[in-house]
Amino acid sequence: MSESYSKYTGVLDKFYEKDYPEFPRLRDRIKQLLSDSDELDQIVQLVGKSVLSDPDKITLDLVGLLKEDFLQQNGYSDYDQFCPMWKTEWMLKLMVGYHDESQRAI
Repeated sequence: MSESYSKYTGVLDKFYEKDYPEFPRLRDRIKQLLSDSDELDQIVQLVGKSVLSDPDKITLDLVGLLKEDFLQQNGYSDYDQFCPMWKTEWMLKLMVGYHDESQRAI
């Protein structure tokens, strides 16, 4: 899978700060989790998932959800070609919250 992250995320920060103040923090957190996952994926390819710690396994599982259920869109689908910003922010809140609570639980 080809990864693509924008280098121009700061362009809309004033808009986000005004209308969606939590979004920049959530976006940055998701980008960090995706980056962490890239490193963990390399470890898994070399020696297998069983050597990972439980927190690392949780990170990999969450990033799998992000990649498969959040980041992929079907432009031909009426319900999937567009997502309102408020919904995007809440989905990110829930995913980051799930990750954080799972990490605290172990």
